[in-house]
Amino acid sequence: MTNGQASPTPETDWAHGKLIPYGTGLAAFRPLFVSYLPCP
Repeated sequence: MTNGQASPTPETDWAHGKLIPYGTGLAAFRPLFVSYLPCP
């Protein structure tokens, strides 16, 4: 950014925070995926 305030979140925290929603997203989609599997 060339003008305005700097980012309030450090780049390392942003990168770490980006991984957390990805992980919770997989956990949220896992039951949905399992529901499509045929029951034995």
